[in-house]
Amino acid sequence: MERIIEDLKQYKQLELIQHLEKLSLIKQEKLIKSITNLDKAFSIYSLSKMNENNASSNDKITAAKHFDIEDASNKEELFKLGIEALKNGEVAILLLAGGQGTRLGHNGPKGTYSIGLPSGKSFFQLQAEQLTYMKTLTGKSIPWYIMTSLENNYDTIKTFKENNYYGLEESAINFFIQDELPIISFNGDLLLKNDTEILKGSNGNGGVFESLIKSDNIKRMKNQGVKWLFIYGIDNMLVKVADPYFIGFTIKSGLDCSSKSVKRLDPEENGGVFCYRNNKPSILEYTEIDDEIKYSVDDNGELKYNDLNILCHMIKLDALENIAKEELPYHRAIKSYEVLSENGKNKVEKGYKFEMFIFDIFNKLQDMAIMRVNRELEFLPVKNKSGKDSAEVAREVYLELSKNWLIKQGTSKNIQDNKEVEIPITTLWYKNSLD
Repeated sequence: MERIIEDLKQYKQLELIQHLEKLSLIKQEKLIKSITNLDKAFSIYSLSKMNENNASSNDKITAAKHFDIEDASNKEELFKLGIEALKNGEVAILLLAGGQGTRLGHNGPKGTYSIGLPSGKSFFQLQAEQLTYMKTLTGKSIPWYIMTSLENNYDTIKTFKENNYYGLEESAINFFIQDELPIISFNGDLLLKNDTEILKGSNGNGGVFESLIKSDNIKRMKNQGVKWLFIYGIDNMLVKVADPYFIGFTIKSGLDCSSKSVKRLDPEENGGVFCYRNNKPSILEYTEIDDEIKYSVDDNGELKYNDLNILCHMIKLDALENIAKEELPYHRAIKSYEVLSENGKNKVEKGYKFEMFIFDIFNKLQDMAIMRVNRELEFLPVKNKSGKDSAEVAREVYLELSKNWLIKQGTSKNIQDNKEVEIPITTLWYKNSLD
């Protein structure tokens, strides 16, 4: 108790000290237990007050290069390379699944959310089925590492157990937890989530590398013979898990890292774009893109900065192990939170959340490869309950893809009376996947 009081005094948290002293012993213990990573959070807070996470005017920004898989003449070669790597156990899959489904109106981990397809399948089930399918092609169980959060770890594991691990081997699935940092108000105060807990937030998808080391999972992967890590996010409805083309492309490139991209819809599209920053691979965040870059076109009249990041990457494990020893920079985000006020009632207050991003490893590399894919077949983000990037839109698009697939196969007679037809996601991609 005395130690935590001293720590709080050091950071001028007088209101929190007063609140703590009013609590019963049991409640004091709970609140003290929640107060972690103070030194780290306030160190980042101090730095963020001095530095904004924007591109320096002195940075030399140039356009990224990409390989368009749709126009490739060596697709069969890349597919075989990818399948061979999977057969040899050289690839592990890493899913970033720490988010809750709050913005979707869903009470639970985002991975347990269903967009409302006829099958009712969740993100977790759809992605697990892709790994099952790849196992039938390769004869090999593919290690699946799933990063959860403190908030959803229990529910995530419980869901997998209740669903018999979606038909996968339990031993092939490894869960580990993302770290959290306190949220700090504009005035430099810690905020209360409730009577016995300070408000904290996950440390961003770039925190995955730190968490991999803490959980000994890099060591576990190396013992499994893994050479490559395939990293993706939970909420892309059309994510191509363990994509052999992408794996083969990465290996063929001879580089330590690669990413998938899609062509930007227009100059105003919100999202990070690939570039070179001071001759090193990087991402320009939407807030960093000025008009000169935003509207810049090449000799063909195409947008020069035209490769949108869709959070699907591959990195060589040896390179990751070296990079992970260095802490990535933290980015400061302003978000609104429901917090406990001084009078014991809830109120909404803005605060700083500190996050690391995966793309900050890119500038530690000499170069990286970018594979541009077909947006209509591989990028369908589900961020909101309705409107743009919503479950409603994703459902309509997926069912339309299914319908078009049937028409292409000459079996559209199966579509009767506007009946909804859902084709398995692997069938939409791989010509030989329909039993």
